[in-house]
Amino acid sequence: MRKTSAVAEGHGEYQRLVSKWLTWHLPKVRDASPRTIRAYKQAFVLLFEFMMEEQNKAPTQVALTDLTMETVVDFLLWIEDVRECSVATRNNRLSAIKSFCWFLQFEAPEHLDSCYRILAIGTKKAGAPRLKYLSVEAVKAIIDEAAAGGLRDHVIVQLLYDSACRVSELTSLTPNSFHLAVGRNTRGESSVFLTGKGRKNREVGISRQTAEAVNQLVKKRGEGLGLNDPLFHGCRNEPLKRDGVAGVLDKYVMRARSRSPQLFPEWKVTPHTMRHSRATHWLNEGLTLEQIRDLLGHEHISTTEIYAQVSDKAKSSAIAKQNEKILSAANYSPPEDENLPDWFNNVFLIKTARK
Repeated sequence: MRKTSAVAEGHGEYQRLVSKWLTWHLPKVRDASPRTIRAYKQAFVLLFEFMMEEQNKAPTQVALTDLTMETVVDFLLWIEDVRECSVATRNNRLSAIKSFCWFLQFEAPEHLDSCYRILAIGTKKAGAPRLKYLSVEAVKAIIDEAAAGGLRDHVIVQLLYDSACRVSELTSLTPNSFHLAVGRNTRGESSVFLTGKGRKNREVGISRQTAEAVNQLVKKRGEGLGLNDPLFHGCRNEPLKRDGVAGVLDKYVMRARSRSPQLFPEWKVTPHTMRHSRATHWLNEGLTLEQIRDLLGHEHISTTEIYAQVSDKAKSSAIAKQNEKILSAANYSPPEDENLPDWFNNVFLIKTARK
């Protein structure tokens, strides 16, 4: 008798393997960070959504045989065309699927051919991204608004800029993450220890003003705050998350923009904008690309080189403004009835005769 159950037809195996890949293989075998696991999980949530919308298959009905090269290519096109995601997002979703296929080769070798074909899908080249950053005056306007809004918000906004940290690095900070050189008898410089991508640690110096603000926040939180407890909390006394940080910054950007609209571009200012702004300002202040690479936690100097292009544009703009003050324009204008080609030929013949 032919079996007609979902499991017998191969349904359920796909879901079991995806779950095993996310909950066991990535954290235990690959030692992937929680951030990577969340990103990979989101890729498969979107893949299930795509198959429901475009192939009319519920997540419980999807089988391993449905994971083909053609389906993955259609999914990538759907991400770009329907969801209007960037090429970078498209490539990140493909990386997640490829990671699963590497895992699948050992767990279900009967699907090797499909895995090989999916692994052969190339990443898409993207144009050079436009680096968005703020002027020093715009950053100061935002920080001033945050300082008037409250101690916690002031520390969040100032740390985003002063340390050029990523949002994930900010939300994971604890009192133990800081070396605070505050007080009359304290020597040395203050710094913050950040854990970046790939769980790589780095130490970044912070200003005296930022150190004092952090110190005040720790004192305000009181004895209930342990050395390894999250420093920033939301309104429900839960650790602050990515959306919470973006919301805090957005509030003060709006206030600063309303007061000084001439300082701000039309595009949305995000926490990562503060990081880009700090890196650009560091370069304009004379730091080398190698120093900025280490401060930002970049693995390769090529990632940092984009700031050099911005700095060159800023220097060119400054030179142009200075030239306007010093250099004068030519005041010669040919007679109205002068024939320009004849004039040009005459001048050329005169110069040639003199040689």
